[in-house]
Amino acid sequence: MTTTRSVTPTTRKVFMDRVHQALGRSQTPTQIQIPPAIDESIARLVQSSEDINRIFIERAAATGMIVESVSRSELGNAVLKFLKAESAVRVGMAVASDLDIAAELEAGGIELVSEGDRFKYDAGITDVQGAVAETGTLLCASDSTPRRSLSLVVPLHVAIVRKSDIVADHLDYWNAQTGSMPSSLSLITGPSKTADIEGILVTGVHGPSKVFILVIQDA
Repeated sequence: MTTTRSVTPTTRKVFMDRVHQALGRSQTPTQIQIPPAIDESIARLVQSSEDINRIFIERAAATGMIVESVSRSELGNAVLKFLKAESAVRVGMAVASDLDIAAELEAGGIELVSEGDRFKYDAGITDVQGAVAETGTLLCASDSTPRRSLSLVVPLHVAIVRKSDIVADHLDYWNAQTGSMPSSLSLITGPSKTADIEGILVTGVHGPSKVFILVIQDA
């Protein structure tokens, strides 16, 4: 004989009553306290009026990333020089059309690939959605391009930053965002590191061991 147990569905009211009981309240407050104003002198460690280009370069380098300033015309040769020095041949690239350097790289002997196991790529080249001077951080958003995997799973990551991408701090970055947000946003501050193994800091165990940033000064 099979016994059927009836289950009463949890309505929103039942659910909220449980929450109110746990919080010792009879209902949800409707008057939300206005948060205090931000003290800019405390919250802002870097001001937008400062030389945020210089600050970003210095602080990104301090995290262990390699940073170089270039003009747009120098971009392809600078990327090619780095890839050659690292013996990188199979490379994936996801950049905006105005930053396309495919012809220069292929002429230099680089094989640009778009299919296959990205864990077997030698390097990944991406642009960024922002760069934060305060922490030397790169921001890579996910979209229809494979930017996320090319910045996370390859042994070498080449990040192309326009000078206009740089903001003073994270507050400025988020304040400038409009429209829908991406499904994910990677904040990259230095090459991949872990200290899980015996508490010893190891670089490049599960991600890029080197991050090469090119800051385009005339873009």
